[in-house]
Amino acid sequence: MTELGGNHKRCSNPDQLFFLVQAKLQLAELLNMLPVTATIVGIEEHTALIIDLNTKTCQALGRGGVLLLRDGDEQRFDSDQPFAITELGSFRMPKLSTGIPAEILEKVLMAEAETETATAPKPSAEVLALLEKREAARTRRDWGTADSIRDQMSKLGWHIRDTPNGPELVPIDN
Repeated sequence: MTELGGNHKRCSNPDQLFFLVQAKLQLAELLNMLPVTATIVGIEEHTALIIDLNTKTCQALGRGGVLLLRDGDEQRFDSDQPFAITELGSFRMPKLSTGIPAEILEKVLMAEAETETATAPKPSAEVLALLEKREAARTRRDWGTADSIRDQMSKLGWHIRDTPNGPELVPIDN
């Protein structure tokens, strides 16, 4: 009987022991072929490694854990134990277009814009009417009225962004 680390149970079956020893030898052979600075990520059975690029963290999800092997040191992270993405090695966020064909990137960006548009709040009829009144006041150069209407719209949760193409309504974040 022997114990081989990780989540492996003691092995009493000679055939199973043989295969576990073979696997251990193959891993040792692989390690000798890799550069010393390489990080090996082992993901246990019934487990996933979630890498969150926004928060730059990683976490194992599932029954097991994640094993990192680097410079001869072994580090284990269980599913309830988030860790920094830098534990996997040096990290830098790639440019959005890196390695993505232009036509696919364009489709992704269009879908993202459609999603944002679909989920963006819509101004009420009252806000749209005020916008029209403000534009009329601006055309008459009645800046006091235009500013007063802008303040009213702000109280209703909308900011006006004046652009060369006309005014844009932007919801005010609460």
